[in-house]
Amino acid sequence: MKKTDTTTVDTDTDMTTTEVQKPTSLGLHTPQGLGIQGLEDEDASILPIPFVRVVQAMSKDIQTKDGSEALEGSFLFGDTRESFNELHFCILKSKVVVTIFKDKKTGEDKPTQQRKILGITMDTKKVFMLTIATTSFSNYGRLVAEMKQNKITEAWSHIITATTEKKENDNGKFQVVNFVLGEKLTAEDKVEMGLAFEQFKRVFEKEPVEDNKETPIPF
Repeated sequence: MKKTDTTTVDTDTDMTTTEVQKPTSLGLHTPQGLGIQGLEDEDASILPIPFVRVVQAMSKDIQTKDGSEALEGSFLFGDTRESFNELHFCILKSKVVVTIFKDKKTGEDKPTQQRKILGITMDTKKVFMLTIATTSFSNYGRLVAEMKQNKITEAWSHIITATTEKKENDNGKFQVVNFVLGEKLTAEDKVEMGLAFEQFKRVFEKEPVEDNKETPIPF
């Protein structure tokens, strides 16, 4: 069985933010270092990674930088408070984590699986962490299956487009994430994405830091 990370959160209904995220927009041009004289021994993995979440109908704290509320189904960046209807990015790494919510009223632990996807945008070369619920796991699995079918050996070698779609079941209505495998990167872009992977692959080895301000969708 694949090992997962576990985080315990004590909350009534919402998860509290444990760390303030700062903007991270990188120009990755050197195989080592940050390109800052005096910091040659540091790499990009020390930089804070902004979280991205899918806005659901019940989502809280969804105010954007212009004061309006992000639309349901949009992708909201926690650092810049910008929301987008779709994301165009490369996948650097991903893994499943288990978040345990402890309800103060009942005292019960409520474990919920989520997938964390470390990605980098194609236009601004911005590294981010996208969280998807179990309701989007099958769509992500189909993306990986397509990669396998096309004999893709490096996740970051192709552009991925993520959009959302409203679904409904007995538990209610919710937004799921769809993933579309796009075109292959140029040789130059592929080298840069590979460099980003090398610099950020240790991010998942750190203690997990949760950004969620709401209980994940449990269905």
